[in-house]
Amino acid sequence: MDRCVVLVDAGYLLGAAASLLAGEPARSRITVDHTALIQGLRELAERDTERPLLRIYWFDGAPDRVPQPEHRRLRVMPRVTVRLGALTRSDGRWAQKGVDAAMHAELTELARNRACSDVVLVTGDGDLLPGLMSAKEHGVAVHLWAVQAADGDYNQSEDLVAEADERRVLRGLGAGGAQHPATATLRWSSDKGWIERPGGGAPGEPPESASLPTLAQLTSAEQRWADREEDITTVGGDPFEVGQVFARRWMERLPEAGHVQKLSVMYPRIPHRIDGELLRYAARFGLLAHKDDQIDEHDRYAIRAGFWREIDVRTAGDHTSAGE
Repeated sequence: MDRCVVLVDAGYLLGAAASLLAGEPARSRITVDHTALIQGLRELAERDTERPLLRIYWFDGAPDRVPQPEHRRLRVMPRVTVRLGALTRSDGRWAQKGVDAAMHAELTELARNRACSDVVLVTGDGDLLPGLMSAKEHGVAVHLWAVQAADGDYNQSEDLVAEADERRVLRGLGAGGAQHPATATLRWSSDKGWIERPGGGAPGEPPESASLPTLAQLTSAEQRWADREEDITTVGGDPFEVGQVFARRWMERLPEAGHVQKLSVMYPRIPHRIDGELLRYAARFGLLAHKDDQIDEHDRYAIRAGFWREIDVRTAGDHTSAGE
């Protein structure tokens, strides 16, 4: 059948959007206009695949699998089918159960029955890799969509990305599903109007900090893969060392030396955008305190000290070493 199907992992889509827009993955931080979102997904899927839409499957978790108000709204929309897994709370955190299995089963069944020619997956979970590969073996083209990561890095399984036939990064869905370029204000539809994430520095920061590029903006896709390889094989995960590695990469990729001078005069404060990116990078090395998913104060100090030490060494010591 020359039709397309969209499978949406709502936990991934809305959690990643919350991280991008509100700085944390809590879906409660954003309110979503589901009608506009579904319409945007449909139009973009039909444009990307050049196939009419058969159906959008919306996979989500709910306590005791009882539909929540948003699920009741979604399941009466045209061409939308809601599939619910369980939502359980453990150690103060919510976790979905059964959603991945349901997506895998639906994807496999659609491909086996030749119900569509193209499948769009909106997910980041590597558990769907067997289903993706099975769909390809049945002649289905698999399109993998990602939400732009808050730190510019990947928020999807690398194996999933590698196996997909086509890939797209969603940088915001505007009216009618139109995408905005990476340089535009990021906008997501909301019950309160448009949620916007403009560029620039954080409130209270000097204007010049807004002109400092983040490491993600300076890093090509090829460099990103090389960075990951270095992280796995070379970087030990000591907080001080992590800060040094991040600073080294940032300085080596800067297009002009003037950026380092702008940063140096801000010592000991690291601009908010770069500091947030630095701490998210450090979190990959198991430096999160399990109690509240925060890096503890001592490790944060060491990470930032390592960052400033590397800046200091490479700029011939314009200020007192941060590690002392």
